[in-house]
Amino acid sequence: MPGEPFIFIVVLILGLAAFFFSILYILARVVGFVFSGLGRMLGGSGRRTPIGHGASAGLICPREGCRKVENRPARFCSQCGARLM
Repeated sequence: MPGEPFIFIVVLILGLAAFFFSILYILARVVGFVFSGLGRMLGGSGRRTPIGHGASAGLICPREGCRKVENRPARFCSQCGARLM
């Protein structure tokens, strides 16, 4: 058939591209792992806190009947409306 060599070449190119991308991905992961380890050895914590999760995260409602934990920066409780400290 006239199309068989073309299909073989396309499959070969796609397979080689997938192989090289996987090698690059593994190499990037190893380099990132090494640099994060070096950063921890030099005094860094390794992971940073996500944006928006600062000092106001994890507030507990002061009302005895509610005591809902707010995992977002808020001034008021989302359940009862009491002012959060």
